[in-house]
Amino acid sequence: MDKKDIFKIQHEQSKKTQGVIDRTYSKYDLTEKWLPGNSQNSGKISLNINILKIYYYVIVLIVSVLIGRLFFLQIIQGESYLQASEGNRIRTQVIEAPRGLLLDRNFKPLVRNKPFFYIAFIPADLSTTDILNQQLTIISSITDREIDKLWEEIKKNSFYSYQSVPLVDNLTYEQVVSLKTQLDQWSGFEIGVYGNREYLYGSYTGHILGYLGKITREDLESGLYSSYLLTDLLGKSGLELQYENILRGQSGRREVEIDVRGQIQKIIKEEEPVAGSNLVLTIDVEIQKKLVDLLAEQLQKMGKTKASALAIDPRNGDVLAAVSLPSYDNNLFSGTISLVNYQNLLADENQPLFFRPLQGEYPSGSIFKPLLALAALEDGIITPQTTVLSTGGIRVASWFFPDWKSGGHGLTNLTKAIAESVNTYFFAIGGGYQNIEGLGIEKISNFAKNFYFTKQLGIDYPSERPGFLPSKEWKEEVKKERWYIGDTYNVSIGQGDVLITPLQITTFMSYLANGGTLYRPHFLKEIHYRDGQIDFFQSETLLKNTIEQKNISAVRNGLRAVVEWGSARSLNVLSPFNIAGKTGTAQVGGEKDPHGWFVSFAPYENPTIALTILVENGLGGDTAAVPVAREFYRWYKEYYYDQQ
Repeated sequence: MDKKDIFKIQHEQSKKTQGVIDRTYSKYDLTEKWLPGNSQNSGKISLNINILKIYYYVIVLIVSVLIGRLFFLQIIQGESYLQASEGNRIRTQVIEAPRGLLLDRNFKPLVRNKPFFYIAFIPADLSTTDILNQQLTIISSITDREIDKLWEEIKKNSFYSYQSVPLVDNLTYEQVVSLKTQLDQWSGFEIGVYGNREYLYGSYTGHILGYLGKITREDLESGLYSSYLLTDLLGKSGLELQYENILRGQSGRREVEIDVRGQIQKIIKEEEPVAGSNLVLTIDVEIQKKLVDLLAEQLQKMGKTKASALAIDPRNGDVLAAVSLPSYDNNLFSGTISLVNYQNLLADENQPLFFRPLQGEYPSGSIFKPLLALAALEDGIITPQTTVLSTGGIRVASWFFPDWKSGGHGLTNLTKAIAESVNTYFFAIGGGYQNIEGLGIEKISNFAKNFYFTKQLGIDYPSERPGFLPSKEWKEEVKKERWYIGDTYNVSIGQGDVLITPLQITTFMSYLANGGTLYRPHFLKEIHYRDGQIDFFQSETLLKNTIEQKNISAVRNGLRAVVEWGSARSLNVLSPFNIAGKTGTAQVGGEKDPHGWFVSFAPYENPTIALTILVENGLGGDTAAVPVAREFYRWYKEYYYDQQ
């Protein structure tokens, strides 16, 4: 076949191909039929464009979602996913810092750190439900914990991914041995140890020191404990709570590599913890113990159940002892207190958890009279020589305000008024009588407030009550009654609606004892840091040189006369050195017996201690409180002075 024949065949094939193409274009009418403006097919054009737009937007939406998801996973949550991924291989463990110790003023330890064991779980490492149920069954059988309670804890805390969550506290040594082999074979469980407290003097110092407790979810969510973990303990009451930040120290960190069962393969790096600082308190534990024992003995003799005592060094505001009976053993709270024990403490009508020296607000009775005497002297209403004739009481219209002594005390000056607690004298200087104008309730209240009655003294303790003094405005608003002269008379002898705390009256007695300086009471004496540095607590002065010295001396003379020949003369006969003080019998209303008070300081010439004794419903200060003070001062002389 020559070239012409080949060319002819190719030409014929080309014509056929062109025909196919022409027919194809004719079929889809890509020229005129699909041109814009062709009315016959304009609807078809619009329909297909809309379909293309829909496809376009769907594709754009899908791509946007994918890009957004990638951004969220890699940028926003990248760090958390990285940590979760690393959590399968590297874990950070917290090394608990030893808690600082608490010591008394003579460096006697009041606490000891003691290891407590617990089981914890890591939610992200737990096995499947069936296997986990078998594991919890074994844990339940060894620890005597209900399996339903174990499941409840796991479900409640499952959102804490790689953080250890306590499951069972207070394991015995035998339980630890039995569990250790099992837990080493499991994934998601570990045995931990934390340093809890052993309180060496138990109920003697329970209220003062307080106790530690497990941190709760509410604690963590409060924002106050952001650096804590669920396995941590923290101070829940007392000085353990007050000085939590100082006692706690700084936890260490350890990075470890683990296997698929959560077992440590090697330690990558470790940062040592910094132990908490030790605190030296103002408390003298021997004084504390002696007052507890004497008060408990007196309560038993009298068939009473509640009492308190407070001792302060008037030279600086150091709290030497703070007793509240009944007390509680804070060792009960080491680890986890049983629900039964805790409910028993709460249900006890004698309120053993209540810290009476700081939180108890009581009718003061006659121990309020020295404050009123000082106010009247300072205001110029009386002098120490001013006399009032006591004939048994004062009558106002149909009301009679009696002396405690039938027939009265006769002609009475300031010293005798304090020594024999003559009501008529204080009615006169408080509300007015015969030629004495009287202070009036406003002046009484303002003077008392200057000495921190009705407000907190600011002691370094988590809770303190402010006390209460009534006013005209308060009575009109609360009782819907006007103020009468009889109300002022009642306040003048510490009755009516007057409420004070043992802390307030002891601080005021310290002021009289030292001759005119009101110190803020405090429990902290020194902070001993782990690097050897020591911070010494500086006493804070709240009030100084605001009262004339001669007026303070006049009240002091009256307080000395109370013991020499007044209502506490039984103390003077047997006392080892000169003591000044004031008894008080405070009516509490209803059929209850009155409270018995005795406030004092000693030695009179150069006081080293101000002491308050209160026996609730103890009938009278002279019979209930003075005997305790007498036995204490006998011991105190030998303990404090004879060893100097």
